[in-house]
Formats: sequence, structure tokens, C-alpha cells
Amino acid sequence: MISRAEVKRRAYAAASAEIAATCERLGLTEGESLDLLSALCASAAYAVAQTQGGGIAHGLMHLNAVANCAAQRLHAMQQEAAS
Repeated sequence: MISRAEVKRRAYAAASAEIAATCERLGLTEGESLDLLSALCASAAYAVAQTQGGGIAHGLMHLNAVANCAAQRLHAMQQEAAS
């Protein structure tokens, strides 16, 4: 049986490759790629807020959590690259 960590790693790899391929295929700039990721995050937060209730305030909480997680991952990537 595959662990949840492995499932999440595979999901990240697949999603990352799909997004990179889409940005490349459509010739998106770095800024446009970030706008795409922002829109995807907002859509996901909105969907969670709709299913769990709480409206926009709940969605904003999820977006803040995503931003915090992204910042932590960025720091980890920087540390890995430095070592």
C-alpha cells in the first residue's frame, strides 16, 4: 500500500508538471504563471469555503494558510539549494 506521503509527493509532481507544461505551451511569462497559480489557489479556497460554509472569510483563512505553507516551502527549498 502506498503511504499518504507518497501519494502527496506523486500528486505534487504530476500537478507541477502539468502546470509547467501549460505555462510553456501557452507562452506565459513568469508573472502570468504566478497569476495562474494565484487564481488556482483562490478557486480551491472558494471551493472549500462553499463546501464547509463560512463564505469569503473562510476562503481567506484558507488562502492565508496556503500562503504561509508556500513561504515555509520556499525557505526549505532555499536551504536545500544552499547545502
